Amino acid sequence: MKDFIKNRLKESLISEKIMLKDWDLYIQLVAEAYLAARSYDPTVISSWNALNQSNHTLFNRILSKVKIVFITTNEANVGSIEIDGRNFEVKYGGEEDDYKTQSEMKSSFEKTGILKISMDYSEHPIFSVKDNIVFRSVHDYIAHILGNYDFGAKGEIACYNLHAKMAPKAAIPALFTEVVGQASTTIVTGSFPTQKIALLEGFDYTNVGLIDDENYVIINKVLTPKSEINKTKSEKPKDRTEPTAIFQKKEEPELELAENTPTPNPEKIDTSKIRIKRQEVNGLLVFTPFYNGERMGAFRLKPFGDDYKIFGVVLYDNYKGQGLGKGMYKYIIRTLGKEGKKLFSDDKQSQEAANVWNSLVKDGFATATDTGYVSI
Repeated sequence: MKDFIKNRLKESLISEKIMLKDWDLYIQLVAEAYLAARSYDPTVISSWNALNQSNHTLFNRILSKVKIVFITTNEANVGSIEIDGRNFEVKYGGEEDDYKTQSEMKSSFEKTGILKISMDYSEHPIFSVKDNIVFRSVHDYIAHILGNYDFGAKGEIACYNLHAKMAPKAAIPALFTEVVGQASTTIVTGSFPTQKIALLEGFDYTNVGLIDDENYVIINKVLTPKSEINKTKSEKPKDRTEPTAIFQKKEEPELELAENTPTPNPEKIDTSKIRIKRQEVNGLLVFTPFYNGERMGAFRLKPFGDDYKIFGVVLYDNYKGQGLGKGMYKYIIRTLGKEGKKLFSDDKQSQEAANVWNSLVKDGFATATDTGYVSI
């Protein structure tokens, strides 16, 4: 198996070179392209067929190194399933059987030699259930176990790079849609998208991070709208947009930690060092928090009548679990409130987002509506 992987890596045209150091805008653009793409394009089916054939080849090669057990919440599927002439065990399992993190997945595998793959939510326009779980098995083992890449946005992009090195050229466009497209859309919208058979045009599948759009350029490994460059050049130095120190003035809205959460280690997160930059990007109002100059994520809002609506929220993993997301929501609600504007939730929220909004309701910052939530 190792020799096979080494040979495929040598033959590959895909570069491991990281084109960007900040993937936030790129992820947004990929998600927008995925959401705008048609659901089913019959002219590109050959790319998915090539990917499927490659997945089965890789699947049968990795079986000498890993025992795969499929997990399902549908009792009717418990028992066994035959794939490519081999029988695999199918166990009943719930959320407790899901890997919460990549490190948990790898640690469990190293201890047991077993990789658990969910069979649920395997509906696909082309792939059968068997094809889909074969794809998941290959992706998780090669990218998350061997590659040791995280579940986050940058991790999934690295996963694509690694998997693409082992796939035939014809399969690359489909792989980009399936991995980078779906991961980006999930991160931006907060929920897993409808699976599509469509190519995402305008993106370089070989040098991931490059896009075929004259409105954007890469400066110091940061994807940048040309409009921002021109705007910066035309402004006087004193008028340039800089991150706002949220504790700089008493009248500034403060970023609060959520109640009943551990107070962060001052050496790790000192909220007085958080700065928030507000800017218009691609028609969206974006609040970007920084900690010691490093981006913590981004909170994107789209115009909604005279108000704003959540378009996408990203808070990087190392800043989660300390109430910082909720604090950002409060900051944004207060800021918009000073302008006489309200903040609406998206019509569909992940459980994590719903928990934040419910907490905001409890704290008197929002109220529930028939379709979601709105600030008050």
